[in-house]
Amino acid sequence: MTTGCEGPLCRQTANDLVVYRPERAVAQVRALCPAHRDAFTARNQGAPMQVFPLAEGTHNYFAHGDGTQIATCRHCGHAIYLYPKRALRGAREPWRDGEYDETGRCTVGEERQGIRVVHEPAVTLAERDWARAASTCTTAADPHPIADCPARRS
Repeated sequence: MTTGCEGPLCRQTANDLVVYRPERAVAQVRALCPAHRDAFTARNQGAPMQVFPLAEGTHNYFAHGDGTQIATCRHCGHAIYLYPKRALRGAREPWRDGEYDETGRCTVGEERQGIRVVHEPAVTLAERDWARAASTCTTAADPHPIADCPARRS
């Protein structure tokens, strides 16, 4: 699974997220291929900017803020997040269920398998579709983290 480049008329796969802060504005994020990333960073040299590589399995991201990437957990089918601060620290298990998840553990995967399981992104469409189909809360229609899962709130 991939994220496409947001460059003009580009059909390439994006490799990086560029987080930039235009003058007197809120931080914005763009997914770009190498050629458009180089052109964009050259064109916006005056703006504070950070570039983060897109992680395998990322299919979306938050368009404002710090460059948080979104994927689907291959174990539970829920939305999981890769926060740039975790990726930069080189965490072995960087994907999280939400902002306050400190462990990265996949509780649904642990319940199914009976062992410790951490969130891992589905990297192919087949993995993603299997994980979403195996979930009991219709994540295909409404991707959400486990913490916001209506089926687990009872």
